[in-house]
Amino acid sequence: MRLTSWPFCLRQVKPWALKIIFESCTKIVALDVSYCSMITDDTIKILSESSRGLRRINLRECKLVSDVGLTFLSQGCPDLMEINLRRSEMPFRITDVALLQLAQGCQSLVSINLHGCEMISDSGLSWISSWLEDLRHIDLSHCSKITNSGMRLLSEGCKNIRSIVLLNVKRIGDVGIRHLASECSRIERLDVSGLCMLSDGVNRNFALEGLQYLGNSKCTSTLKHLNLHACPQVCNLSLIAISNLGALESLDLSGCTKLTLNGASHIGKRCRHLVSISLASCGDCVSNALFEAMILRLIFLKTVNVSFCKKISDRSLKALSKCQHLQTLDLTGCTAVSDQSILFLCEGTYISPGMRNLLLAGCTRITDTALSWISDGLKTTDGSLSLETLSLKGTRVTLSAMKGISDAFQYSSLRSNNSYFGAWPLSRIEDRKIIKQQHKRACAAAKIQALVRSRQEKETLQLAREEYAKKRVAVRIGALFRGRKARELFKKRMMARKQQQVSCRKLQCAFRCFSAKKARERLHKQKFDRLKPQACTVIQKHYRGVLGRRKAARARHKVMLEKERRQVAAVQIQAWSRMLSATRLKAALKARFLRREAKRLRLAISIQCIWRGYAAKRHLADLKVAFLKQSQIELAAASRIYAIFRNFGFRKAIKARISMSKKRTGCALVIQCWYRQVKEDIRRRIIARRKELELREQAALVIQRTVRKRAAYLLLMAAKRARDELLALRDAKAHILSHFGRLCIAKNRMEQVRREFEEEVKRVYLLSMWASTKISSAWRGKVGRDLAKEARIIRAQRWKTLFSEKHQMPFYYNLDTGETRWQKPQILLELDPKP
Repeated sequence: MRLTSWPFCLRQVKPWALKIIFESCTKIVALDVSYCSMITDDTIKILSESSRGLRRINLRECKLVSDVGLTFLSQGCPDLMEINLRRSEMPFRITDVALLQLAQGCQSLVSINLHGCEMISDSGLSWISSWLEDLRHIDLSHCSKITNSGMRLLSEGCKNIRSIVLLNVKRIGDVGIRHLASECSRIERLDVSGLCMLSDGVNRNFALEGLQYLGNSKCTSTLKHLNLHACPQVCNLSLIAISNLGALESLDLSGCTKLTLNGASHIGKRCRHLVSISLASCGDCVSNALFEAMILRLIFLKTVNVSFCKKISDRSLKALSKCQHLQTLDLTGCTAVSDQSILFLCEGTYISPGMRNLLLAGCTRITDTALSWISDGLKTTDGSLSLETLSLKGTRVTLSAMKGISDAFQYSSLRSNNSYFGAWPLSRIEDRKIIKQQHKRACAAAKIQALVRSRQEKETLQLAREEYAKKRVAVRIGALFRGRKARELFKKRMMARKQQQVSCRKLQCAFRCFSAKKARERLHKQKFDRLKPQACTVIQKHYRGVLGRRKAARARHKVMLEKERRQVAAVQIQAWSRMLSATRLKAALKARFLRREAKRLRLAISIQCIWRGYAAKRHLADLKVAFLKQSQIELAAASRIYAIFRNFGFRKAIKARISMSKKRTGCALVIQCWYRQVKEDIRRRIIARRKELELREQAALVIQRTVRKRAAYLLLMAAKRARDELLALRDAKAHILSHFGRLCIAKNRMEQVRREFEEEVKRVYLLSMWASTKISSAWRGKVGRDLAKEARIIRAQRWKTLFSEKHQMPFYYNLDTGETRWQKPQILLELDPKP
């Protein structure tokens, strides 16, 4: 089995059935099991063990496949080239570990789709860049953990990328786009829609970023498709940079609300190969002048989308009518478009197949007049409308007017409901066009055949007339020459007698010459018998020389073959030696890379230690300054208390204070020491209390985090169980309903098929009876006509045409009756060809 595609088909198939299928089909090369919810890691393991030659696999929306299954796939299928892991549910099952295993095990991967795998980060891209050097296509849509660093790693390792999709990767900005443009010089498709960090950049000629760098990189000659949908910061500088992309074919600027006239004119002048352009929902920045400046020189445009651009009016559509290759135009929500705009559009000349899709939903100024202009202007060479899709929901076009021109739509049908009003294309429209084209060719061939046949009949009639005239002339000429031939015959006979005598003499001479030749041959034979032994000796000598030369040539050939074998062996030994050298060099480079990474890690740790030490020193210095301030305050307070105490003692008893001054000084010193000790103890207790509070807060945070994590895990498990039960119940109900529905459909279909079969049998029986009657009557008529013709021919053969020498004209004689007549019998006239 070379190719297997089962999308939507394996939703109800059990794992044991999948196991039997994969074990039986051991030569699967491409496998499509998208939307198969029963595919698990064990199934992938069985597939990788049985089909080791697998090259392409589509696991889209296979939500039960995780890193474990992809590990088995990478180990069992080393030749895998394309893999699709797109998913919208359970994105946490695919992580960077899966990318590590795929990159190491499947180094020939060319395309990988990670749409919706939210757990993928820059680490996964680093593994991809290290191993997958031949990667061509990667889709990272909605991978919210990827940053500019990931783009740098990806671009450094995968320089052959052709297509990259970065839909809604919010953390990527101008720096990431610069890394891609600087390293990947062969990008053909770039989708950066939804990147709100992608800006217009700075107006300068150095250190360019984002789209400015992209417009001045090597991608200008290769990039063909650029999607900037919903990038609100794209402005004038970005548009000027985009205009340098000369090979651009598709440009999507929908949702960019800061477009300028200058940037649009640059794009219109330089991007001459644009085939598709979208300015949908760009707001008031899209005006008639901007649109006209952008499309004025784009002669190859096929698809234009300016939906919900309310300033687009008559002037824009008049300029658009000059695009002869235009096929699809979306004017949904353009309220300024009127009947006059449609008239300008229909006045254009469009190359086959012409305008195919025209969407005018929400254009409130469109009336039945515009519909009449559409029916008269947008026509093909055979007079029919080229439109296949015409959307008129929300316009003032009436249903009766649409019904009036519905016959002009060859490949569309009128549809009118709550969601759509207009012409909708029929199914298999391309097949219908091919059938009509073949019908036209058949009609033309029939006309040509009829003309050729009529010309051939005319030529046949002319030839018959010429033959009849030739026959009449020949008969008359024959009668004139018969007498002359008789006289010539007499003369010839007289001459023949003389020639007989001469011939007898010649025969006698010839016999004598023949006898002489025989005698000469006998003499030659006798001479050959005498020289025969000498000739044999010469021939043998010559043959031995030939054999010797051949033997010497074979020996020289063997020597040359031996030299060639030695040269081939030397080349193989040199290739093996180079391979060993390359292996050693690769190992050395890998070791050097690991040493560099280890050195980088040690340097990072050293920098962190230095920073922590510097922060600790700054904190300690702040504590010292606070302590000095506190000491000064305490010293000032002690001095103030001491002064008050001395003044108080001086007032009471100056004499006692003088006598007790030494004692009081000692007491003051003791009090100061005690006060300082108490303050120090208080400060230490405050610091310890703060540390204790911090530890308690950290412990509380850890406990809260653990409790919340446990509660979230329990809630997640309960939600998973509830969801699994709900899914199982839904699957069971869906299975029952689908079985009942299929049973009812099968019954109705069997009844319909039975009725159709009976009608077909009846119709075939009547047709066979009618055909047999017609055939038998035609055959009897043909047989009768053939018998009558044979009878006429037999009767006509009894008449012989003779020539009268006396009257010099032909006459007719009947062999049966002996009748003679001058006029040609009627039976012969009937057999003559009619003009």
